[in-house]
Amino acid sequence: MKMAMDPIPYQQQELTKFAIPLADGDECFDADILAAFDAAISDGVDVLSVSLEEIPPHSSMIVSQLALSMPKHGIVVICSAGNSGPADGTVSNVAPWEITVGASTMDREFPSYVVLGNNISFKGRVYQLNPLPENKLFPLL
Repeated sequence: MKMAMDPIPYQQQELTKFAIPLADGDECFDADILAAFDAAISDGVDVLSVSLEEIPPHSSMIVSQLALSMPKHGIVVICSAGNSGPADGTVSNVAPWEITVGASTMDREFPSYVVLGNNISFKGRVYQLNPLPENKLFPLL
């Protein structure tokens, strides 16, 4: 399934569904993943979004190895963090050359303020178990 859209002038998106589940609905073939990466190169895409649900470790390794070769083709690879959690070690696609994105929801906000040395403050949101010491200045990076 392919379609092109134009949500922003001079931008084109191509969407390709390549991971068709096997008969048991468990996983897709590694060859399909390889073919999708090859198609991304030949189609000249700039960004490849790989959102595979709970893939086996060998397929995750294949995605990681393929993603390593994409920058030389000018392609940035974005991968989903997976759906196996929440538990320790359940994030998939953690290679440093992949942009790994996780999604979550929460029905509340934790407001916090960043106060600069010149007393200009910025409101933001934070979730941190160990609060930073009050009235201590930290360098901006």
